[in-house]
Amino acid sequence: MKGLTKRLSCLAMAAIMIGSLAACKKSDKAPSGLTEATNNVMEALIGRGGKKLKKTGDFSEGSLMTIDLMSDCDAVSAVMDKATFEMDADSIKETKKGTSVKVVVTLPDAGAALEDAEDEDEFIDAIKDQKEKSYTKINLTLKFEVDEDKYTLTNGDDVVSDLFGGDLGEVNAAFGKIKGLPDPTDEPPTSSDDFDPTPTPMPTDPPKASSDVYDVVVYQDDKTVIHFNKVDSDGVHFTVDNLAAYEITVQCDSLAIDGISILDYIMSDKVAGGTSGEVVTKCELENIPQKIGTVSGQLNIVDFDDYSNTYPALFDTTVIDSSVAPAPAPTGTLLYSDDYLQVYFKELTGDGAVFEMVNPTAQDVEPRITALAINGRNITDPTWYDCELAPHSMGNLVTIQDDSIDPSEAVGTISAQFEVNNDMSNYETYFATITTTVIDPNVTFTPPALEGTVIYEDSNVKI
Repeated sequence: MKGLTKRLSCLAMAAIMIGSLAACKKSDKAPSGLTEATNNVMEALIGRGGKKLKKTGDFSEGSLMTIDLMSDCDAVSAVMDKATFEMDADSIKETKKGTSVKVVVTLPDAGAALEDAEDEDEFIDAIKDQKEKSYTKINLTLKFEVDEDKYTLTNGDDVVSDLFGGDLGEVNAAFGKIKGLPDPTDEPPTSSDDFDPTPTPMPTDPPKASSDVYDVVVYQDDKTVIHFNKVDSDGVHFTVDNLAAYEITVQCDSLAIDGISILDYIMSDKVAGGTSGEVVTKCELENIPQKIGTVSGQLNIVDFDDYSNTYPALFDTTVIDSSVAPAPAPTGTLLYSDDYLQVYFKELTGDGAVFEMVNPTAQDVEPRITALAINGRNITDPTWYDCELAPHSMGNLVTIQDDSIDPSEAVGTISAQFEVNNDMSNYETYFATITTTVIDPNVTFTPPALEGTVIYEDSNVKI
């Protein structure tokens, strides 16, 4: 489920160094620039580091999204953590158009583990227990454009598809972003010992809370048309017209109803080629209004067989019913504002420090907290629940409660820093720094005393 697990996984994968990677064989036949370029590509692929991968060559938005999807899946991580690669120096071909080289990736047999696994935990255990003699190999061909010893990968989409299609694509489809969902095809268990010849009346489920039903197109291109339908206790319902000839899987990156981003959801629904199908962003909403005013967000159109067909379907605020009042304004204290983000401190709760985050743009924005101090006291290693904001929406970023945060503490001052991803397709980030800001001037506090011997001091820091 999107949330804490995804964020911690993303942080780990963004900076991971794969210790098990086999370095390329050195050979007189392999130019040093080619060896280095191949290593850079393969380490970024196996580590699923989209930002690093983008620096190595040309990749479509769909391929980079695939890398992002794969980095969020613990089952895929279990496989790739054991992956090694080797460059075949004898395969190097140099032409006027560029240089190509073959690379062999050796990794656990994900298909075999998937056949017998009932859930993700069983799959991961099977991968851990698999002997190396049972591993499989994937052959890749890397093609580079060469300009004064600089090697730029030119067939990145093919390489991503060859490596992450097939079995790994099936693994991600089974476990990526849909963790914990029961299999809807499973029959409830029965036992002859429990047979009761006397019929028992089935309990009557309470009627589902539901909004009015609509048919409003929120996104369309030459491959996909997305209609908003309704909100009910199951989640947010859309109909997707798949105009392509191949099957697609629809997943969700961000979604806002009436200007409020939904931050905890799961979605991975298939629509066959040339058909229309219902897809649901499954979530629990506290209050379901009868009328829906606006919808915004980004759904991902994924083709697991050919990732070059994968792309984001971003839709800015779309009016569903103009009679609905606009979303409420933030209630907290404004700490920071720029063209991409507004940050308000709201309160301390049992969950942690709550910030109201406003996205004033027509694109996805994802803020992540990197530093936090309350009343001059540093909160060590703050972590957060997922906060991917849909276009023109507001959502709460909550730091996780630990011993450093007392919800009953009166807050006098706040300082913090957020890393903001304001261009999801290009992995563009910047830092939003909040210097000490007074929340309540009536709160008095004594900053913690420094202990130990000062070994360094300047105008910015004392150690």
